[in-house]
Amino acid sequence: MVILIERKVANKEQVVLLDVRERAAYAIKHRDEARNIPLDELPVRAQNELPPDHTIVIYGSDPSEADLAYSILDGQGFAHIFILVQNATQATKQSQ
Repeated sequence: MVILIERKVANKEQVVLLDVRERAAYAIKHRDEARNIPLDELPVRAQNELPPDHTIVIYGSDPSEADLAYSILDGQGFAHIFILVQNATQATKQSQ
């Protein structure tokens, strides 16, 4: 899955790396290309701030938070959602 995401980036496809950790954790350290929307703000901010036609790659420090973020985005109609698993070579979920 990581290779698929890297290929999308290389092909100039629109990808949003979504960091769902709290602002303080994001401020301390984050991936350069990441966009921060804390999990507790995601239900309100997603529709206004995330392009529905982009691939959304979720990451955070807690897998259960990433799963919840996935469910929120999926429920709001986002079609291309992935979860980036820390210290792993593939994502755990891909939306249909």
